[in-house]
Amino acid sequence: MLEVLVAAAIFAVGLLNMAQIFVLSGAAIFNARVQTETTTLAQEIMEEVQSKAFDEVMVGDDNPFRTRLPSEFTDYSTPGDTLAGFPLDDGEVAGDKSTFDDMDDYSNFVEDPVPFEPDYKRTVKVVYADSDSLEGPASLSRTEYKKIIVGVVSKRHEYRATFSSVAYYRGI
Repeated sequence: MLEVLVAAAIFAVGLLNMAQIFVLSGAAIFNARVQTETTTLAQEIMEEVQSKAFDEVMVGDDNPFRTRLPSEFTDYSTPGDTLAGFPLDDGEVAGDKSTFDDMDDYSNFVEDPVPFEPDYKRTVKVVYADSDSLEGPASLSRTEYKKIIVGVVSKRHEYRATFSSVAYYRGI
């Protein structure tokens, strides 16, 4: 009888350890899923922004190889104020990215990217970058570089992903 009680106690301890392993592995799998979803949402909007024209002056241009000077590029809404973002052009509607046709249209863009899932919030910031310090602070003046900063937050799961990329105007 004593042997059965000892065997049952050993079995119970082993079963509790196995249950703990299942709980921990389930949490790790869930966290990996949230990280993957967040990263995918960030990558998706980053690729969308990068697929657009560098600047409005190039949209609809019959000669896409025309050399442009930075002084021709769109300036910040308030010159020298990077927080103000860029002005929207005719036909573009704030918050409606289907109307965006160049990179800076996405500046200060915010959306809930997953329908019926308000947990995620996606933000985009576009600024001019200084060629001497591409990863540094935004340039206050127009340059041939635009830095795209994408953030995705999972509010419920307290996870944040931020990615940045630099686009370069390759004038010929």
